[in-house]
Amino acid sequence: QCKDITSVEVPSSVTSIGEYAFYGLQTVHINATTPPAITSTNIINENAFIVLPDAATLATYQSTPIWEEFGTRLVTKDAMQLREVTVAANNSLSSLHKTIGEENLLNTIRLKVRGTINSYDIMLIRNKMLNLRYLDLSDAEVKACPYEYYSGFCTHDNKLEDHSFSELNLQVVHLPKNLEEIYECFLSCPHLDTVYCQPGLKRIGTSAFNNCPS
Repeated sequence: QCKDITSVEVPSSVTSIGEYAFYGLQTVHINATTPPAITSTNIINENAFIVLPDAATLATYQSTPIWEEFGTRLVTKDAMQLREVTVAANNSLSSLHKTIGEENLLNTIRLKVRGTINSYDIMLIRNKMLNLRYLDLSDAEVKACPYEYYSGFCTHDNKLEDHSFSELNLQVVHLPKNLEEIYECFLSCPHLDTVYCQPGLKRIGTSAFNNCPS
């Protein structure tokens, strides 16, 4: 558990990786085009990414026994880049979905959103952006929408209601500048490490960060 080291780069000369070699790290960059020998997926923890140099190498790892079990946690260097989007809340669909595109949802790990978002966008993040770890909403504004992103819950102006981001794998979140209230929005986020609250925040509800061990 190397708490002060978040990423390691593995040279192409490495041909074998033992169990728990990188356990506790957030990312491991592997440069070998031929997948090193491994006996299980326990070389890293369940929330970490293995970053590969290009799409061709990614395809090789995805078709190699044991390595293929990492699934969407095998990514290219491009996927680790910050994706920045500007959206406008829509009352019939997710503007985020339209802007990012279905094919890029799982490949978005770091996201900065500008503009306005509502229930549809919260639902998209909850249900389809499963690899999202870094979310910057500092230049975004939450708008009211009657659509339920979670059973019984929808967005209201400048508020983050219960279950907005509960049980997700987020690690770092920047809250919107105009946000006034948050409730149980980060309930049971096991890997949440940092939440940046803006000066305009007036209320943090009971259990907002319940079961967030970090």
